[in-house]
Amino acid sequence: MVKIIKKFSHQYMMVMTCVVIEGSRRRDCRVLIIKRSKKESEGSGLWTIPGGRIEPTDWKKLKIPGLKRNYFTGAFEKACCRELREETGLVANKFHTLVGHEIMFIRSSGQPTIVLAFWTKKSKWQKIRLNPDSHKWIKPDELDNYQFIGDVKNCIRTALNVASS
Repeated sequence: MVKIIKKFSHQYMMVMTCVVIEGSRRRDCRVLIIKRSKKESEGSGLWTIPGGRIEPTDWKKLKIPGLKRNYFTGAFEKACCRELREETGLVANKFHTLVGHEIMFIRSSGQPTIVLAFWTKKSKWQKIRLNPDSHKWIKPDELDNYQFIGDVKNCIRTALNVASS
């Protein structure tokens, strides 16, 4: 029990991921997947969706009269937008939370990591700024043809169900 408590004494890493959907009808739509680098310590070479950790610049400080503590807002959406832009060159302005796909895991380094999932629909975006071998637009029935890190495949399926309803 002491070892577990020790591991949780580290600072948490917060990570945002985003399912990017192109098209409006579930059977005709496609989802953006990206391949993790072979250099990654977690899930190297596996497929995933755009995402990454929240940075201090993603937090917007709120000024609330009468409160002694600092309060912050907007970090999740801002981090999603930044990570999507950094990783792919795509810009989205509306993100939806994927309730039930929040996960926590302990990295091999011992650092607890919390992952929050979102989805967005592709509208009028420019071309993706990635090597053609490192990303694909796939149809829902192609999901089982790829090996994903963690629970990404189920996250994509949930996003497709929610987006098409």
